[in-house]
Amino acid sequence: MLHSLPLITENIFRMFHEEGKTPSEISKFTGFEILEVKDHIRKGYDKYDQGTLEQKILELFYLEEASIIDIAKRVKMNINTVKVTMM
Repeated sequence: MLHSLPLITENIFRMFHEEGKTPSEISKFTGFEILEVKDHIRKGYDKYDQGTLEQKILELFYLEEASIIDIAKRVKMNINTVKVTMM
């Protein structure tokens, strides 16, 4: 679903969500103000396919045997939210 976003929004969202970069790091890399970066990230989350996120969490847990704490860090979610998603 991200491919329906403007390319810069998609790229910023991927840097944040998939590469684990902070808004500050993305700002330095792209030259955008931090508030602009955060806006692009929000737009990405608005379009992000929830099923994809759930699938990623389950893959990390069952296939990579990642801990709940590691999963929460990698998908940038609260530990309790990850637990609920896995139920």
